[in-house]
Amino acid sequence: MSPAERAQRRLQALADALEPRLRDRFLRMARVLPPDEIADLVRLLEAGDLDGAVSLVFDRSQATQALTTIRAEFARGVAEVTQRIQRDLTLVGIRVIVPISSPALIERVRTWEDTAFRRVNEELRAGLRETIATELQRGIGPRQVAVALKGPISPVGLTAYDVRIVQSFRAALEEGRYRDALQRALRDRRSDRSLVARLTSGKPLTPKQIDQMTAAYQRKLVAFRAETFARTAAIQAANDANQASWLEAVEQGQVPEDEVRRYWIVSEDERLCATCAPIPGLNPDGVGLRQPFITPLGLRMGPTIHPNDRCTVWIRRERAGVRRAPAPGSTRFVFA
Repeated sequence: MSPAERAQRRLQALADALEPRLRDRFLRMARVLPPDEIADLVRLLEAGDLDGAVSLVFDRSQATQALTTIRAEFARGVAEVTQRIQRDLTLVGIRVIVPISSPALIERVRTWEDTAFRRVNEELRAGLRETIATELQRGIGPRQVAVALKGPISPVGLTAYDVRIVQSFRAALEEGRYRDALQRALRDRRSDRSLVARLTSGKPLTPKQIDQMTAAYQRKLVAFRAETFARTAAIQAANDANQASWLEAVEQGQVPEDEVRRYWIVSEDERLCATCAPIPGLNPDGVGLRQPFITPLGLRMGPTIHPNDRCTVWIRRERAGVRRAPAPGSTRFVFA
């Protein structure tokens, strides 16, 4: 196993340990977002004020506290991974101490808040707005919509894209396209027998069955969204901790900055996407500690650049005469 592969597995293992906590925080947020009292929500929906209804859900004190908890968990994860990386650096003779108040750590967390986390928050708001608009267009009354938002299977926690997926699943059930429904990976497989029976008999599902199957599909989609968020944020935390540790090592005089190189490492398997695959080849000699990578999406300081991005950055000290560069698109390294 190459040094790059070992470093990649190390960062991914650290991300794996953080992921469940972030997933739990996301699901908790989805549960507390809907208001307990729906009178104000009903009034806004009756007035057609969809933006006001979304703001009512997301701007309540309980919602703000839930979002703050997610940010705090990410920051805590970055700090914990940084401590692990400090010990790893000690093994190669780089003794660095990264305090929680380190400007490098604070900057990495702030950047995540202002980019990835803000984008997730905006996507969830857009998803709720689309859900409300769709339900009202279907003829569902404002009070029924409000009650559904605070129900045990609330649509809060879905992006607009997720909402459209749920809508297409419901449409497949309503239109008798049961084969389509059976191909959905996130369907509740306990309903498969009923769907298969309808394929052979031609008998339609009842409205109650359609509601139940759609609700189960929506519940699994919320869980999938939570997992996607958690995995992406966890690998981001690991990469950010790695970057912050090396920045502190430079600031503390443990290693000259011009001897530090960063390499973009992809996971070479069937899940490797077309966006990430060419990045190592676009940066064959790596980049400096504060230098961005060239990517198909423009200049980026490092992963993550899309949801479920599993890429990592290998950072190493390179002295004259022993420099190595990655083979394009690979974690296998050769002497330059």
